[in-house]
Amino acid sequence: MQIPEFLQNICITEINFVKTYIAASWNYPMHNRGRRHHGLLFTLEGTETYHFKDLTAEAVPTSILYIPKGEEYRTTLADEKSVVAVVDFEISGESPRPFVTCFSEPGSVKTCFSKMETEWNRKDSPYIPECKSLCYKIISLMARQTTMFPPSQKFDRIADAVAYLHQHYLENDFRLENLSVIAGISQRYFETLFHQKYGTTPKEYVISLKMEQAKELLMSEKLLIRDIALMLGYSDIYHFGKIFTKKTGFTPSEYRSHFL
Repeated sequence: MQIPEFLQNICITEINFVKTYIAASWNYPMHNRGRRHHGLLFTLEGTETYHFKDLTAEAVPTSILYIPKGEEYRTTLADEKSVVAVVDFEISGESPRPFVTCFSEPGSVKTCFSKMETEWNRKDSPYIPECKSLCYKIISLMARQTTMFPPSQKFDRIADAVAYLHQHYLENDFRLENLSVIAGISQRYFETLFHQKYGTTPKEYVISLKMEQAKELLMSEKLLIRDIALMLGYSDIYHFGKIFTKKTGFTPSEYRSHFL
């Protein structure tokens, strides 16, 4: 489906959630295995890069990113923190791939998101129709702007190497220096492209992947923390705990107690 057609004919059947999120740099990279609902993400502060399977989207301040239901992606942050207003919703009919809408004068959009969040939090009748009305207003404002599919061809050269990284980063013989060989480019150029796309170094990216895996493993009471550390390649449990705390703000035991 083409974007103009989608914006002109969209039928919202349900508003599921409205919230403004604030995230710090240590929360990234994030990995979403598939949204439960369609979403409009209005960036208020910070620049986030969304990495979909075949395209990359830059969400800059005063832009709205549309992400369809079920779309898997990773997110990196180029700044110290991000502030993003989000509305999740359901629609009838088909939807396009992710796209970005940029606003030169975002005041009306910002006002709509603010009013919608106020209505959602108040939960007074008829807050759902009011939220739908404001969401349609946002879509109307989007339809008057220039929309686009963000280009991603620049980073195609490292795609195979990054896929290899995701498949093998937990193996004992995994070596970061092999990634540039897989990509067929110099290590320096690989690191430059990688940082431009993911906002971090390959080493820090792997650490973040391991910490995300650690969060999942800590949800099992059967696994000892020292065994989790070994599974992730850390022979020193104290070193593992120090890194985990830096990335999450919790010690491994605190994280298990808080979220289990």
